[in-house]
Amino acid sequence: MKIATLLSAGSLVAVGAAGAFGVMTLANAQPAAVETVAPQAPVPTYVPASLTRTSAANYSVDGVHSGVGFRIMHAGAAPFYGMFTGLSGDMTIDPSNPSATRINVEIDTTKVATGNDNRDDHLRSADFFNARQFPTATFSATGGKAAGNGAIEVEGELTMLGTTKTVTATMTPTGEGQFRNSTRAGFEPTLTFDRSDFGMTAYIDQGTLGDEIQLIVFIEGIEQ
Repeated sequence: MKIATLLSAGSLVAVGAAGAFGVMTLANAQPAAVETVAPQAPVPTYVPASLTRTSAANYSVDGVHSGVGFRIMHAGAAPFYGMFTGLSGDMTIDPSNPSATRINVEIDTTKVATGNDNRDDHLRSADFFNARQFPTATFSATGGKAAGNGAIEVEGELTMLGTTKTVTATMTPTGEGQFRNSTRAGFEPTLTFDRSDFGMTAYIDQGTLGDEIQLIVFIEGIEQ
């Protein structure tokens, strides 16, 4: 089958199936009508949600609707993503007083998931998360400051592989809703750190895997 495209009032370019181009002239061809297409509105970018609550509230983490994503560079070429499906904990959020923020979450490192069983087993091994010896990683923080658009910046302690380091996370509110007779609020803390700070150095020197890891924690909190 041939695909034809009008180049001008008197020329037609025909593209053959084998990829050869041929041109034929149409003596009486009339200019094709030009259809004016209205510009399309740009796709809106994500805007952090504002919580309707203005006072402090305590939340427990809904482990079924929460988790942790991670991002790491592979071969210096492209980011690779995985996740942990086990997340538990609690937090206190006061939109009008960020300094009252409190968060304590625990990640089940045995529940790493990347879509490949062999890779998941390797990530659970001593090369990486050493899940047999350290089945959990934790992040806890008390206090915070406003970071714009309702977000709260907190400085807390990340414990992984038996090592604790101070890291900074930005907690972005994502929305509010009702589910199964309970009020829910969503938050997305994100933080970045070097895994070598926790003794996880496999494949860094070879350039196979990056040192920097970004964690994207997605939390659906159940108001208590």
